[in-house]
Amino acid sequence: ARTHGAPSPSARPAAPQKPRSSEVHTGASKMADKKGIEHLMGAEKRATKIVKDAREGKVERMKQAKAEAADLVETYRQEKETAFSTKSQDLLVIDDAAGIEAETAADIQKMQADYAQNKAATIDYMMDLVTNVTLK
Repeated sequence: ARTHGAPSPSARPAAPQKPRSSEVHTGASKMADKKGIEHLMGAEKRATKIVKDAREGKVERMKQAKAEAADLVETYRQEKETAFSTKSQDLLVIDDAAGIEAETAADIQKMQADYAQNKAATIDYMMDLVTNVTLK
């Protein structure tokens, strides 16, 4: 009968473990590691330059787009300003014509009122001159 804590006769003693491949550093592997690190650092520098160039390109494109937009806005503003000036001049001419017409109508009405007021006196004066002739 076996006891719980006793080793079985078929169990073998543990063999010494081999060092892992990452733990073994020979001269060749150290050189390969160094070259790999240098390769990674070079790749990182190239990637950094690519990102930097892309950012600079983006900034330049944004500046160019902003300048083009400013030109477009200025052209649009000038077009609208010209249209406004033309429309304003047309309205001033219409307003001037309407003002002149209103002034003329007021003058005519005043003359008609003066005529109606002085008509009888003028007729009497002229009749008196015609009927009372003095000879000299």
